[in-house]
Amino acid sequence: MSTRSDTVVCLQRSLVAEIPAHIQEFLKEADQTVSHEDGVLYSFVDHKWYHDDKNSPAFRLYSWLNGYDEELFLVVSVTPEYPEHTDADYGEWHDNPWNVYRQVTATVCFDV
Repeated sequence: MSTRSDTVVCLQRSLVAEIPAHIQEFLKEADQTVSHEDGVLYSFVDHKWYHDDKNSPAFRLYSWLNGYDEELFLVVSVTPEYPEHTDADYGEWHDNPWNVYRQVTATVCFDV
């Protein structure tokens, strides 16, 4: 289980047309929704993203997505444990119109 995370869900248009009502209700909680002719991006910021808790809406989203080709969606979830734990990342729609991808950057900062 993760604590709070920033998560982006990208769904191709063919999936958006098939979203069940209970998943639609969950996706309405997104902090930002960006529509494109190819699909829809849902952005959750500082959200309790319990993708491995069977009682959570995120788990139900993953269960629903499990029935589809992974090329049709992409979920990227950044937690405090990232990049060591990427188990909440799911899907393979890397050529998405928003250029969503995984990237890890480390910076050393100090005052002189």
